[in-house]
Amino acid sequence: MYVEDDTGALVTLVAVSEQTHAVVRLQPRGDAPHAVFRIDAGEALQLAYELPLAGSAPPDSRVSHSVRPRRSLVIIH
Repeated sequence: MYVEDDTGALVTLVAVSEQTHAVVRLQPRGDAPHAVFRIDAGEALQLAYELPLAGSAPPDSRVSHSVRPRRSLVIIH
């Protein structure tokens, strides 16, 4: 995909996404034909870049990082 930036130059948009998940067994198979599992979302990292078509300028990236803690999380700032 090509778009124009603020200066009118063409750039290529690139997106990268990574995610982790945890598989939790809720019920073992036992005598049943199947076990029961749950999939919990973990960490997600999304990167979006605007890559210039000409020149060797470093990419302008935007980062989104999401974490789903398994326990209480307290952020102090």
